[in-house]
Amino acid sequence: MSDGELLRAYALEGSEAAFTELVNRYVSLVHSVARRHLTDPSLAEEVTQSAFVLLARKAGSLAGHPSLAGWLHRTAWQLAARTARTEQRRRHWEAVAGAIVSEDPPMPDPDPSPIVPALDEALQELAEPDRDAIVLRYFLRKPLRDVGAALGTSDAAAKMRIHRALDQLRRLLIQRGITCSPAALAAAMTGQGVALAPAALAARVASAATGAGGAVTSLPLLIHGLLGLMNGTKLTVILLAAALVAVLSTVVMRSGPTQSAPDGATDPSLATVEPPESPPVPAASRLLPMARVAAQLTPSELEAARQRLRKALAAPSKGGTIWPDSSGLEAMAAFGGRHDELFATLREVFLEPDSTEDAEGGRRLARMRAINAMGELNKNVPGLTSFLWETAWRSDWSGRVGAFSALRKLGLESSDLPALTELLRETAKVDGSPAMRRFLPDAIHEVFRQNPEATSQHLPGLVKLFEETADPVTRFSAATVLLGTPHGTDPRVIESIRDGLREGLNVSIADHRGVNVDVAIEHAAAAGEAAKPLIPDLLEVARTSHESYQQDAAWLAIGQIQPELRAQIPELDQAMTRDAETRQARQDVSQGFATHDDLIRALGDPATALQAATTLGRTGIQSPEAIPAMIAALAGMDEDSRDQVVQAIHQLDPQAPIERVPADVMFHGVIFADSTFDSRPGSEKDPRVERLISDQRMHHTWRTREEILNVTRKLAALDVQIAQAFANGIAEKDPVLADQARQLIASPARP
Repeated sequence: MSDGELLRAYALEGSEAAFTELVNRYVSLVHSVARRHLTDPSLAEEVTQSAFVLLARKAGSLAGHPSLAGWLHRTAWQLAARTARTEQRRRHWEAVAGAIVSEDPPMPDPDPSPIVPALDEALQELAEPDRDAIVLRYFLRKPLRDVGAALGTSDAAAKMRIHRALDQLRRLLIQRGITCSPAALAAAMTGQGVALAPAALAARVASAATGAGGAVTSLPLLIHGLLGLMNGTKLTVILLAAALVAVLSTVVMRSGPTQSAPDGATDPSLATVEPPESPPVPAASRLLPMARVAAQLTPSELEAARQRLRKALAAPSKGGTIWPDSSGLEAMAAFGGRHDELFATLREVFLEPDSTEDAEGGRRLARMRAINAMGELNKNVPGLTSFLWETAWRSDWSGRVGAFSALRKLGLESSDLPALTELLRETAKVDGSPAMRRFLPDAIHEVFRQNPEATSQHLPGLVKLFEETADPVTRFSAATVLLGTPHGTDPRVIESIRDGLREGLNVSIADHRGVNVDVAIEHAAAAGEAAKPLIPDLLEVARTSHESYQQDAAWLAIGQIQPELRAQIPELDQAMTRDAETRQARQDVSQGFATHDDLIRALGDPATALQAATTLGRTGIQSPEAIPAMIAALAGMDEDSRDQVVQAIHQLDPQAPIERVPADVMFHGVIFADSTFDSRPGSEKDPRVERLISDQRMHHTWRTREEILNVTRKLAALDVQIAQAFANGIAEKDPVLADQARQLIASPARP
């Protein structure tokens, strides 16, 4: 079985045999990485165990990985590097204090062998498929046939990828002062990369990771994690020790410790260890891997689990995710394998009537959490998909979007196309939400693209909808989907899309038809040459749209549909040149070839901002524009990425002031703004306001004060009433910041 198949067996069925097979497959790799950085055998074994504990917790989200070799190598390196650094700090402060006498012999430094330990770090800068290929080929000594199979490609393609990755690794080592030929590098990895782990280690690791005694065996590394937070004072150590006692009294049955990533690391799965009151936890991504022993639950235990989940769903927002702390995850895990009971409770919470507290976001947040968690359940839970479809048909617009997103998470199939087609027909009647008008055509097009043969039988239904509907919105949406099919050459399809584009460019800002432009550009680009009749209309968008992103997207769509026009249209050539430069810059950053100035520019590109920031932090080269550009790059990042950028900023300037406004301040502003927006008729909903609100809701994390004021400025420029509602929500948590926001709204000088 492949790695993904074994992980799915563990995540969905609780198969400990499947997980044990994964441990046996990779325990020597993980242990070897740990031993290169930790010469203390007990710590190396703790790191090995913790890596597999993380794998168990993330089994559901990692099940789609073709190979786990690269992920496990990266995780082991991060844990080992962090543990080594923590141990160095411990010994340093023991020496400084002079009052702490250790009975342990001094720990020797890790093996100074120059190539392989440096290679562990350099490997982290490769793209994931390249890292997988190197680890499989050289560390695990797999033949090319097996490497290709693991990566889902041919032997020849795997060989080409390995050669490229090997050359890139050699250049990365040269940057670290280590010169070696490709042959020497390959020999070093093959000869020193993996040594057999101790015979009994695999069994201990498998037992701990799947829940049998994991809390006990992982205590040393948890202690190391807490000590890693100390600032060098005895008081901090005492406080952390007290916190540890409190944690251990309540988490004895948990499967393992939460780890923090080493300096410069980029894997968000290794979040910094926080005090036990509010560790950030992903919404429901760890639900399935923790589902285990439901058959052993008594009726009273099930009732306790229901009450616990209700309490977690209703908890106030705080921290960096939609869930305020680990209580949500633990409450869902308490149901074990009883996804039917878990679904029943989530459904009850979602269907409960609104109350007066809803204006403050309590009920809306609980419903949002409930519908979000449904997307992580087993698709075969009785009644789950039918409830989500019913909600997508009959709920308010936010519930409809949530239910439809959950259905997409669970996986749409060709058999769902008739229902999708009917939902497309009904959406224009009951919901003017631009979000659904984008999601539905995208989902239908995605199903067609995944399996054209199986979906071809359902095309007549979509064609019939296009021909029969009198509603221009529905007709336009159906036409955008048909554009990528054999029916896309129908002049009526082209004309319908053309009409939608013109409407989108000319309607008032309060008209939801403005989203037509985005939808048409996306589907025209995907259709390629079949969209040639739309070139004149796309040219009009590129030259007249008030949205710069639409202009850029239209130019690139034109270049994709008819590349030969580049030589005839200077603006198209410029746009495609800019796009090529952006792609090259991204490649330079990812491969480590970017200069300091390149990295500063890369901070303005969301695709490279995080890597550019962390690279700048590692170089330690300060410049006047570096820190302001790094702070500006925080916009749109998730919590883990923001924390890494702040860490990089403090590597350049430890005194740089970064004011973190808690996530619930922005969240309350968004809830108030969203409620005001939702109360309006569909015809009065500005899609730009909805997009702005949605963007803020998607990034539930701490913000800087200036970020929140920038959102206020943008809302005020579009809709003063929504901006005022936003400020009112902020006032619930930060009255001073709310006053600043209101002053901006009232200022005639605002943009």
